[in-house]
Amino acid sequence: MSNSEQQQTTSRLWQLYQNTIFVLSERPVEAEQRCIVTACNPGGSVLSKSENTLLQGQLAGRLSRQGFRCSELIGAGADLKHQEPSYLIACNKLQGLELARHFKQNAFYWLDGEQVWLLPAMLEGYNAVALGNFRARCRGCEQPLVTN
Repeated sequence: MSNSEQQQTTSRLWQLYQNTIFVLSERPVEAEQRCIVTACNPGGSVLSKSENTLLQGQLAGRLSRQGFRCSELIGAGADLKHQEPSYLIACNKLQGLELARHFKQNAFYWLDGEQVWLLPAMLEGYNAVALGNFRARCRGCEQPLVTN
């Protein structure tokens, strides 16, 4: 892939990340600051389900060993066709960044109260983007998706 094609792919991924919704199957962990991190598809490369399951298990083990409170959720495209298991973690932005970089993620989400931010992790040349209210991006756990 040429440098130009790589830049276009990265730019397209960054736009997709901004449209992510969160599917909850359990009550979300509460904290003033939280981060949403996945270990799936590092660097934006699509891996097999078994590879992603292994990586998610490694992330779960790390969260447990480090004593983080967390809940599971799914990060998904608005049409729900692409879905990635993720964790909503009671941690600060720097802890989230460290976890995302450890698992070679392009980006992660930081919640400051209920405000969601998309933050670059491995990507360079991208700035934080405010994405609005967390609950407005959620489905499940008695929180319907709010559409504009």
